Amino acid sequence: MPRRQSSTELAEEIYRLVCQSRRTLWMEANHALEARGESIFKWQIVSWVTRNGPTTQRDLSYAVSHHPAGISRQVDELEAAGMVRRQSVKDRRRLLVESTLKGRRWFRALSAVVMDAVDTSLSGLSEGQRRDLRTLLRGLLDAMGGPGCSSKPFPTRKVTKRDRSEAHPAKSPLG
Repeated sequence: MPRRQSSTELAEEIYRLVCQSRRTLWMEANHALEARGESIFKWQIVSWVTRNGPTTQRDLSYAVSHHPAGISRQVDELEAAGMVRRQSVKDRRRLLVESTLKGRRWFRALSAVVMDAVDTSLSGLSEGQRRDLRTLLRGLLDAMGGPGCSSKPFPTRKVTKRDRSEAHPAKSPLG
């Protein structure tokens, strides 16, 4: 009979498995985007602000798990390309990053590529196992008090008026 893992050993294994899974999914999506001359870092930023609305760079850094200096450089590049814009609010030291129409279109065009790569990575799991994994991961985030994942679907289809009204039900803090 195998030895029972201690709580510390189990925690270490879960940590390692989550990290390896994240890295594998990220690499698959990255390869798919690089094949089209695009960047997973930029896609993650535009994805977050498109799906969640205007966000500070600090919160964006936390949300996409990148160093603040890296976020600042990526946002500079995205802003120069017309994909996002920075807007100041009452506190001039705080800037919000929001996606532009060009950025939202770019995001929608590349979301299918990213999700196809993720789907391929998960192809060894049945539909039921995928649902169970989603439930466990959401439970993990809730238990850790971390920000929850958006339940909004990736807009790989044409966005409707209803989608837009649901995505931004209240007036934007920018205007």
